[in-house]
Amino acid sequence: MTPGAEVRIAGGKVGAVSNSALDPKTFEARVTLSLMSDIEIPDDSVAKIVSDGLLGGAHVAIEPGGSDVMLAEGDSIAITQ
Repeated sequence: MTPGAEVRIAGGKVGAVSNSALDPKTFEARVTLSLMSDIEIPDDSVAKIVSDGLLGGAHVAIEPGGSDVMLAEGDSIAITQ
């Protein structure tokens, strides 16, 4: 995932990717997101990397969950695809 790629909820831009790296122990991608300050994300939300089409770009799509507990700054989205 490229830094600067959009983060979207329901198709609307809510932030951008600020960093991405490979975890050498788990071989999982660790992507850091920078979101608008007024956006709250339930802790059971799902994050997906979605292709923008034939041109090869991609963005992070967040599907909000139904939890009443919101993620705090520095928290992780546990469910990813």
